[in-house]
Amino acid sequence: MLNGCINKMELPVDMNTDVEFSAGDTTYLPINPVWGAERGFQSPIEISIAQDGRIFVADSAAQSIFVLDQSGKIITGFDNLKTVTVGGISVHPIDVDVDTKMNVFFIDGS
Repeated sequence: MLNGCINKMELPVDMNTDVEFSAGDTTYLPINPVWGAERGFQSPIEISIAQDGRIFVADSAAQSIFVLDQSGKIITGFDNLKTVTVGGISVHPIDVDVDTKMNVFFIDGS
């Protein structure tokens, strides 16, 4: 015979509400700001976090890899990763990774 206990956890109705809620030993924190189209994202599909804390976001539809700091601000100096092309052909990154030397690797989904 199996016995179990399920506690239903209510999610916040408004994403802009600053709340913290938990379930057992896991705590869930809403990410603010919620990153969306105002930052240029169209279809973010994968993220990778570098050792220095920078966040690399592969966006296939935008044909870009966005680089953000931990507060969600887009970092300048990575303009070559926006509207990525290889040999004049548009690239649609579907995966991104960053190694310890800050080399950026991506998979093209086109």
